[in-house]
Amino acid sequence: MVLRLLTLIGLAFLLVTPAVEARSPSTPIIHARSAANLAPKVRRLLARKPNAHIAVVQGSFDWTHQGHLDLIATVANTKAQRPDVVLVLPTHKPSNKVHLFGTFGRRLKHLGAAVAGDTRLDQRVSVSDLGRMLDRSAPGAQRDLPWNLVRELRRAFPRAHLSYALGANAFTASRGWKDFDQALRESKVDLVAVRRPGTHLDDAELKRASRVIGRAGKKAISSTEIRRVLDAGSLVGLKESVPLSTYQALRLEQRRLVQHAFGVRVPAGAPDITVAFNPAEVRALSPDQRELIAEQQRAINRSQRRYQKEISSVDPRGIDPTLGYTPNLKLLGQDKAGKIRQHRLFKRVETVKAKKEESATILANLMGLKTPLARAISFRERGAHYSWVPGAVLDWEPGLEQIGQAYDFRQASSRVVHDLVLSRFFNETIGNMDVWWAQFLRPRDAKQRYKRIVNVDFGEAWTRRDSQWVQGAIEKGWGRRVDAKDTRWTSRRFSFEQKLGWDNKTYDSQYTAFGQLWRAYVKGGVKLDIPSVKATLARIKAMPRALFAGALAGFLDEAEEVGRGYVHIQGAGRDWKRVVVEKKMLDRIYRGVDEFNVFLDQLQAAPNNPRSTIYQQASSYRATQF
Repeated sequence: MVLRLLTLIGLAFLLVTPAVEARSPSTPIIHARSAANLAPKVRRLLARKPNAHIAVVQGSFDWTHQGHLDLIATVANTKAQRPDVVLVLPTHKPSNKVHLFGTFGRRLKHLGAAVAGDTRLDQRVSVSDLGRMLDRSAPGAQRDLPWNLVRELRRAFPRAHLSYALGANAFTASRGWKDFDQALRESKVDLVAVRRPGTHLDDAELKRASRVIGRAGKKAISSTEIRRVLDAGSLVGLKESVPLSTYQALRLEQRRLVQHAFGVRVPAGAPDITVAFNPAEVRALSPDQRELIAEQQRAINRSQRRYQKEISSVDPRGIDPTLGYTPNLKLLGQDKAGKIRQHRLFKRVETVKAKKEESATILANLMGLKTPLARAISFRERGAHYSWVPGAVLDWEPGLEQIGQAYDFRQASSRVVHDLVLSRFFNETIGNMDVWWAQFLRPRDAKQRYKRIVNVDFGEAWTRRDSQWVQGAIEKGWGRRVDAKDTRWTSRRFSFEQKLGWDNKTYDSQYTAFGQLWRAYVKGGVKLDIPSVKATLARIKAMPRALFAGALAGFLDEAEEVGRGYVHIQGAGRDWKRVVVEKKMLDRIYRGVDEFNVFLDQLQAAPNNPRSTIYQQASSYRATQF
């Protein structure tokens, strides 16, 4: 009974086992010592079947694309004269190509990964470095010539049926290859022409071929086009045209080229604001723009490296418990000797919100606003047993305090006033409603109190607030009860298309820092350098879209992953595709510059026009503490 059961199991295994072994994703590349010693499986095949059909596919494969795989699959799977072995051989140093983008080792590695990942290609298909071995052993004048490969293969396999397959473009070019046709005839090697999309082979040309097979693939692509896109385009359009392994390698290579052009190297884990650039866009930047971007990336890199080198310990009192600033943890960055090198604030928030704060602080600094850089991390103190907690860590500067008393704008330096006006533009652009309570910090030192101002709390960008929450915040922060009608604006939907400008119910209300600034301005208590702000806005508008796209990439990527292909914008109550959200955000930045310039013109005229809306509303505000 047991014997019968084992027999049935064995028969079932034979029935379900395919005749051809499927390719393993980890199939190794054949490293040949000579043409006669390609691989044990080839030797075993020829010992069993001396006249086995060996098909050769050779090319530079710079870069490997879907057309190459389609060609190889066509050669391997055409029923008529189906080969027993398909050898795919990258050319070492092709004499007809002056410049190759990838080294031989890189091209061999990418080709091997692409072949291993293609389910149409079974174990009969092997990638080999035979071209390099022949190049090393051949005389200088014969190196990397196709006819040298043909003759070497015939010498190695005298009884095998050999065929040499060429795609349509290479087939046409081969007419000019010295001694190639003669070597084929002398070595009795079939020349196989493989049709490719977007190419044409006339009948006279095809007479050279022993066979013409298939129509490889459905979409025309070339390595030349890939190299062009790598230098001056978005790689997204190549996803369907190259295997996944090649696409990932292209992304890494484009990042390397861009970072080299900027003169920076982004460490692992650090936000990369250059991520949306291609090399051609970097070359088109002015030297000043290139240096500004590079310096901002270096600042991010320094912050990342410091954090990685330090040991973090927790000070549970927070940044400033006497002012009740935050219940969040303060991290003390210590070196190995235990000396505190850096104070940081850790805010417990979900990863998407942490990434949003990271992107917003980078964006603010790029626009000229001084704000602590944030990074999304998961924190656990050394030796603790509780799980990792996601959040945002901010580099912190000791000696700062929130503006807890009435702020005298008349004493503020021109730089402080400039930054406040610029902050007004930035906060409305990103839809951040936290502009009335502790967003601005100043030095505690009395001599520096009105010479510097630091912006914080951009984590609520593109967020709607419940009006009752705002009522409670104003009462807690200022000790005042306000009517619900004065806080309803926080619960309205955010719109990317809404124009920037004066609105005494939103960013310009008497409960915001900006409303109090306008009150002091129209009453003659403070001067605004409008031309200076406009000059800063002009610099912002001159910045390339790729820069702002790079700053937003961390947030958008994380939100897309969490939203399973969509980005949720809480303030708008909508989900969009990532590309749609990115376009809306970037359009708002550049359009917002023009709209805010109109607002600045109205603001500049307001002190001399008591009948203007800005003058009448701002002058009626009560002085508030914030």
